[in-house]
Amino acid sequence: MQCYFCGKRIHSSQYGLVCKQCEVGSFLARASESGLEQWLQSLLNPVDNFTWTNVKKRISILIKDIKEKHPLMSLLEQAKELDHLIIKEIKTVLSYYHKEDLITATLSIKEACRIKMLDLKEDEDLWSYQNEYSVAILLQREIMMFNDEMFLGASIEEKDQGYYGFITAIVYARVLVLLRDNCEKYKILKHTEDLMEMSFKFHEDQTMADFFNRYMKDGTGEKPEDLRFEDKDLFNDLNKRGLTYAQIKESIAKEVNRQFGVSFDELNKIFNIKDLFLEKTDDKLPLKIIRKEKLLKEGFNIDNVMQVINLFSINKIPSRISYPVDSHYELRSIYEVGDFIVFGKIDLIQNISIFEKLIISGHFLTMYDERVKLSSVIRKAQNKLSSLFAFKLTEVLKQSKYIVPTEIKSGKKIVRAEIDTILNYNNKKSILKQKDGKNLGDIDVLAINPISNEVILYELKFFKPASSFREMVYSDKRRLVKDEVVKKMMNRQNAVEEHIDSVVAFIGGDTDKKYSVRSILVTIRSNYFCYFEDIGIDSVTWNELLEEIRTNH
Repeated sequence: MQCYFCGKRIHSSQYGLVCKQCEVGSFLARASESGLEQWLQSLLNPVDNFTWTNVKKRISILIKDIKEKHPLMSLLEQAKELDHLIIKEIKTVLSYYHKEDLITATLSIKEACRIKMLDLKEDEDLWSYQNEYSVAILLQREIMMFNDEMFLGASIEEKDQGYYGFITAIVYARVLVLLRDNCEKYKILKHTEDLMEMSFKFHEDQTMADFFNRYMKDGTGEKPEDLRFEDKDLFNDLNKRGLTYAQIKESIAKEVNRQFGVSFDELNKIFNIKDLFLEKTDDKLPLKIIRKEKLLKEGFNIDNVMQVINLFSINKIPSRISYPVDSHYELRSIYEVGDFIVFGKIDLIQNISIFEKLIISGHFLTMYDERVKLSSVIRKAQNKLSSLFAFKLTEVLKQSKYIVPTEIKSGKKIVRAEIDTILNYNNKKSILKQKDGKNLGDIDVLAINPISNEVILYELKFFKPASSFREMVYSDKRRLVKDEVVKKMMNRQNAVEEHIDSVVAFIGGDTDKKYSVRSILVTIRSNYFCYFEDIGIDSVTWNELLEEIRTNH
């Protein structure tokens, strides 16, 4: 027989199909299975079961004590105190167990949620699994923050006074996720004055529900960075200019290596991402549990392997982040236990993909290491990415029978985007420059809708996604107002309306027809302010625009 983890030939022993040196691996495997089973058990009748009832009673007592001891506290101050006390309850019920077992169990939940969200049934709710993913992240962070000496070391499948402590902790964590979400909303909406309601009642009106469903659709729908160009002549032109996605990615490769110590190539090859994704195995374990040396046997340099592990290791977060929050753990997938690493394969695959996309977009770089800087190299890549989006939208419009500007390059007719000059018929001066010489800026995408006889100016914005409800409300507005996005768009629209004949001729439309002019703001991800407020112009997300264009043409 061979050891399951290291392949060493062994005789049958008390450890089963593992050698003594790999005994830890068998413990982790058992914890991954038991943690998943307990989570699944916690999902059965979650509101009526015994553990939920006890947790609700306990929180009711905690709230009563808070109000008696701190009658002058505001609701948010009382909620903050309750948050602290719930963490203490979680700490108490988990202290009976082994830390490695608990972290492994949270990884199993993350992986199960990832898998579910990729293949939902019609009667299953995406948000419920997203919420459970948040529960696992919350528990993972808190367990990692606890002092190692507090854990008594029992295996996770053991009961403490007749109860599974891990299930109790999951239920407490669900309450805490809801409480924190309601606190964020309360700062803006003031929707309740009852702390018990804040802890157990999810607040969301239909408008908010519609927005969050839209937001989730953006995350699961067609992404601009994943699109492929069908016009070969256009693609070849973009390739000459270094504007393909692969080239943009390559342009920051050295910078990524300098700041993060890894290469995009190593990220995929060290874990053999393609094979990992397509892997079919009889292995029933929820997680991958492997020895680090197995990666080294594949011929990779030990330093390179460790840099990749470190980047996605939850163990290394404290060395890179001074004040870790749940989001830092969400972006990591690997847990190190001695010579072993533990991870969910879908979770790791998605987090590697997220890393690549965030780095190329220049968003959230410090989530991986607070010392990282948004360098000029990455800023340049951001600009190229914006150009790529503009050309892709122009191609989609042309394929959908819109009329778009073109130019001849190398004997080929190529669509044009990022229009910085449109000459006036009469004086041959650019209409995008004011009389004082001030430039009105580029028109990202310009097209004529031949059905409605509209000249449409598209402004593409790749805003940094909001990471909280509060940020959605305030930052999404600030991004538009501070840069005067709408004002600049209207200035360009006014110039087009004033010189409509010149613009129609530039695009290649019929100058004998009458046209109206419209501006559309296209955000790659949902913008809360645009959705809830009348900003004075039409606003759509990338996915909504593609769906509208392809449906109506």
